[in-house]
Amino acid sequence: GKMGVSELVDANGMLFEFSKSTSRDPNEGEVSCRGHIHSAEAGDSPTMHSIDKQNTAAADMSFVACSLCNNSEVFFDSVDQQWSSLGDATEVALMIASQKAGLRKTDITSSLEASVAGSASAIPPLQMLAENAFDSERKRMSVVFEASASLVAASAAATTSFSSGKRCLVTFVKGAPEEILSVCTHQLSNTSGFLRLGTTTEGRPAMQTPEVIVSGIVSSLGTSRTIALTSELINNSGSICEQMAARGLRVLGLAAKITYLDVDAPVTEEALGLEWAESELVFAGLVGLIDPPRSGIIDSVRRCHDAGIKVIMITGDHIGTATAIAESIGIISAERPETHRAISGAELDLLSDEATAILDPFPSVFARVSPENKVKIVKALQHGGHIVAMTGDGVNDAAAVKGADVGVAMGLNGTDITKQAADIVLTDDNFTTIVAAVEEGRRIFDNILKFILYLLSCNTAEILLFLFAALLNLDLPFTTIMILWANIIADIPPALSLGVDPPERNIMSRPPRNPKSGLLTRSTTTVLLLQAFFMAATTFAVFLAAVLTPFGNIVLLDRTGTSPDMYVPSIFHHGNPEVNADENHYPHIAGARSIAFGVLTVLQLNQAFLSRSVDVSVFRTGIYANKWMVWCVLLSFASYLIGTYVPKLNDWLELVPLGWPAWLVILGAVLLQVVFSELMKLVLRQMSRTKVQNQSLIATTGA
Repeated sequence: GKMGVSELVDANGMLFEFSKSTSRDPNEGEVSCRGHIHSAEAGDSPTMHSIDKQNTAAADMSFVACSLCNNSEVFFDSVDQQWSSLGDATEVALMIASQKAGLRKTDITSSLEASVAGSASAIPPLQMLAENAFDSERKRMSVVFEASASLVAASAAATTSFSSGKRCLVTFVKGAPEEILSVCTHQLSNTSGFLRLGTTTEGRPAMQTPEVIVSGIVSSLGTSRTIALTSELINNSGSICEQMAARGLRVLGLAAKITYLDVDAPVTEEALGLEWAESELVFAGLVGLIDPPRSGIIDSVRRCHDAGIKVIMITGDHIGTATAIAESIGIISAERPETHRAISGAELDLLSDEATAILDPFPSVFARVSPENKVKIVKALQHGGHIVAMTGDGVNDAAAVKGADVGVAMGLNGTDITKQAADIVLTDDNFTTIVAAVEEGRRIFDNILKFILYLLSCNTAEILLFLFAALLNLDLPFTTIMILWANIIADIPPALSLGVDPPERNIMSRPPRNPKSGLLTRSTTTVLLLQAFFMAATTFAVFLAAVLTPFGNIVLLDRTGTSPDMYVPSIFHHGNPEVNADENHYPHIAGARSIAFGVLTVLQLNQAFLSRSVDVSVFRTGIYANKWMVWCVLLSFASYLIGTYVPKLNDWLELVPLGWPAWLVILGAVLLQVVFSELMKLVLRQMSRTKVQNQSLIATTGA
C-alpha cells in the first residue's frame, strides 16, 4: 500500500488525525483535532473539531517542518489526470499531510512582491541556505532557511532580538523521535496556531498570507513562547511515541529553532553544518505514518513459513513499530514461538559476531539498525549454515546486499549502487515476487530431477535387460535398430514434457533442500534403481516366457510358419549362435522380441506419469495437469504403433505385429508397475514423516 500520515501529536499532547491518509490527492480528507491524546485514548473527548477551528502553534510548526524539511514533490499530472509524486515515500507522505492541512511549500518559499518596508524587489519569504541530509548514524535531517528581513522586522515578537544588522535563520529538523529529543532544549508552549484564517467556501482551510505565516513561525519560536524541556516532558513525549509505535505507526520527531546572526557572519553550508543546525532545538511534535502492507504480503509470509524459510524484518523504525507491523503481517506469529524475538541495533552492537550467530531463537525483527548491523546479521546467519537472501534499496543496504548469498535490489526505488551490488533486481519492488521466484526455482529443480530420474531409470532398465541376457548367455532381447527406435520414441518426448511440468501441490510446504547434497541423494538413487530393475525384470520375464513357451506363438498376429516344436531352448547358445538367433528359422524369436519391446516401451511411457513426483501418489498428481506430457506420450505411443503395424516399416525396425493377447500382457505389466510405484512412494512418505518427527523430537528435547 501507499504510505500516509495517520496522526500528529504536538509537543503538548494534542492529537490531530487525518482522514483518507493514504490518498495521493491533497484535497481528499481533512485534519481534525481530537483534543489531548490521553483524553482521546480514554474516550473522554468524543467530539472532533476541524483544524481550522482548533489548532495549536506546535501543530502548525510541525506542518511547516513536514513541508520544508522535505525534498519530495506532489503535483497533478495533467496528462494522466491524476495526482503524482516524486521522491522518497516517507517525504511524499509528509508533504501530502502538510497540504491536507492547507500549507503549500511554494507559498512561503517562492518569490513574491514584498509589501513590507516599501520594497519592490522579488524575494521569497523563506530562502533555503543549507541542507544536512539524513543518514543512518544520526537518524536526522535538517534544513536551514533565511527569513526575509522585512517580514521579520514586521513581527512584533521579534523586535526584542532583531535589529537591522541581524539576519534571521530558521532551522527545521525531522528524524527518529529519540534522536530529535536528544538535541532539543525547549518545546513550544500551548498557544494558538498561526497558519489559518478559517474555512473557504469549498470547505478547505483558508490560509494566512505568506507574510503572516513567516511572522507566526518567528513569533512562535521566540523565547516567550517556548518552555524548557524537562526530563518529565521528555518522558511524556517518549511515552506517546511508544503508544504510537505500538499501533504500528512509523513515528518521526519534528523540531525547529530560530537564530539571529550578524549580517557579516558566514552562512555557508560548512558554517551551518550538523553541529550548528542540530543543537538547541525547540521540539514541535510527533507525526505517525501508516504504511499498509501490500496485497498478498500476509499470504506470502505464511507461505515462506510453510516452506521452511525464515523471514526477518530489518528496519530503521522504532522497535515498537517494527514489532507491531511484524505481528500484523505474520513475521511474528503466535503459532510459532520461535519468532517472538525482536532486538534493536543498540542491543546488537553489544554482541560479538559469534554471540549473534548463536542467538536462539534468532530474532525475527531488528529495529533501528545501522549499515554495519545489517552486514553483521547477514554474516551471523551465514555462520549458522543458512542461505541468506537480503533485500535493500538504499545506499546503506549495498554492503549487506553484496555480502548475502542472494542480493536483491529494488528496481523502482532502489539506488544504482545497490542494484550493481545485487544479484537480482525486482522490477516491481514486491516481496510477493520473491516468494514466487522461490516457488519457480523449486519447480525448475524438481523438473530437472524428474527429467534425470526418468531418463536414467529408462536407460538403466535397458542396460539391466541386456545384462540379464548376457549373464544367462541368451540371445539379445532387442536388436540394434530396436534400441535406437526405443530411445527416440520413449525417451525424448516424455522427458521434454517433464521439463515443463507444473509445480507439485506441496512444493511450498516442504523444508528447503540441503545445498550440500547432490542432485541424486540416497533416496532418489534408490528410487531410480528400483524403477529400472522393475522395468527390466518385467520385460525380461515376458521375453523368456515368449521364447520358452507357446506364449511366443500366441502373441503373434500372424502365426504362419510357427509350431510348438520351436519352443526348445533355442535362444541358449548351444552350437551355432547365428542359427539360434536366425528369425527365419525361429519366427517366435521375432515375436518374443516384439512383445518385450512393446512391454518396455509402454512401461517407459507410463513411467513418465509416475515420475511427476518422487514420493507423491500418481492419483494425487494426476495425468492431465501436464497437457504437454499427455500429448507427448500419445505421440510416442502412436509412433510405437506405426513402427509395429505398418508394413515395410516394421520390417526395417525388425518388429512383428502383435495380437490382442500381447496387449493383455502389456496392460497387466502397466498395472503391476503402478502398484509397485505406489508401494515404493508409500514407503518413502512414511520414511519422510518419521524423519521429520525425529527432528521435531530432537528440537523439543534441546529446547
